[in-house]
Amino acid sequence: MRFNTSSVATLVLTAFAAASLFLLLAEHRAHSLGLWLLMLVPLCLVLLYLASTHARSDLDAPGSVDPATPSDKKKGHP
Repeated sequence: MRFNTSSVATLVLTAFAAASLFLLLAEHRAHSLGLWLLMLVPLCLVLLYLASTHARSDLDAPGSVDPATPSDKKKGHP
């Protein structure tokens, strides 16, 4: 049985090109996701800071009740 050299070479070249394309796309996707995940950590820290300063400013507002201090009802006063 004889194989046509040009068809075998075309098949090998096609398989090599497909594998190379798959690996190239997989690696670039991994790098782009790594950048997004790296940027997610500082974003979480900024959001945590903003949430804590907002909660602190709500406690400092006039008429607000500090949840750490017991109310008069808990002390037994009417």
